[in-house]
Amino acid sequence: MKNRFFFSTFIIAFLNISSAIFAADLLVPGQYSTIQAAINAAQPEDTVIVSPATYTGTGNRDIDFAGKAITVQSTNPDDPCVVAATIIDCQNVSGHRGFYFHSAESSSAILSGFTIKRGYTTDYGGGIYCNNASPTILNCIITANKTESAIYVYPGHVYGGGIFCTVNSSPVISNCTISNNYAKGGDEAHDGDGANAHGGGIYCSVNSSPVISNCTINNNYARGGNGLDQYCSPLHGCFGPGDGGYASGGGIYAGSDCCPNY
Repeated sequence: MKNRFFFSTFIIAFLNISSAIFAADLLVPGQYSTIQAAINAAQPEDTVIVSPATYTGTGNRDIDFAGKAITVQSTNPDDPCVVAATIIDCQNVSGHRGFYFHSAESSSAILSGFTIKRGYTTDYGGGIYCNNASPTILNCIITANKTESAIYVYPGHVYGGGIFCTVNSSPVISNCTISNNYAKGGDEAHDGDGANAHGGGIYCSVNSSPVISNCTINNNYARGGNGLDQYCSPLHGCFGPGDGGYASGGGIYAGSDCCPNY
């Protein structure tokens, strides 16, 4: 019995050591042309290391960890100059954001040391989207992202210009700068009324409680859409003016079932 216990303990120790030994570094662009390609190739506990550059286009936006417990980082996340020079630029192309967490990622999914900018969605999460996911987000600059609905689009409500968290999503957000992001509801989106906008910097709802520490959150805003002044037609007569949309949480919006921890 004693020998059997020793052997089992040895096997467990060997597996733990082997996991650490065989964890790999995957280099972008040295080994993989895009960040997504490196993530797709990664195994649990691997690290994707991204060299300073500006990354754009397919494979370098809407980046998806696919539920993997991996680290995706710049070459030195603790160096502000490296962070500022390692850029995910979504180029204000509608429907594209920086990172897309939606596969039950845990805190072992680590994103560290990037500038994420110019994401543009028309509903949720211009920079980073979390749905049923709680990744760790460290040492990032999340700036100039937006969620903005077009005029006349129903319902046209928007949430989370910088970061969006919903449905049991409680990411750890630490040592980040979240600035100059915004959420703007659509104009004349619903029977002549403007649409609502919540959470210019960060939005959380539906049992989501992000842990936010040592972050700078500034110059973000939320703005409701404009209501219709008045419209007249031979068939329907005149209607309007419509009400402007509601807006709240320029920096952070927390729904009634959300409790951010600072």
